[in-house]
Amino acid sequence: MYKRQVAGALVGGSSSYLASMYFKGTENSLVKTIIVGSLASLSSGLLKEVYDVRQGNKADPMDVVYTTVSGVALSMSFTF
Repeated sequence: MYKRQVAGALVGGSSSYLASMYFKGTENSLVKTIIVGSLASLSSGLLKEVYDVRQGNKADPMDVVYTTVSGVALSMSFTF
């Protein structure tokens, strides 16, 4: 579980940081930054579960939740 949270935080945080640089000075830049970070962490969680299934393991939907929530939390902290 902790690995998922760390991965989600890293993906969401780094994506939010890069998005904040890209959208700097544009209208609704904070909202766009949060959306990018959230979608990046959600995508990484979903892709990891697809990888798990293809490796013959069972998919766990809570892993996606752990990854996404930590990524959203960190992406929101970068914007404020």
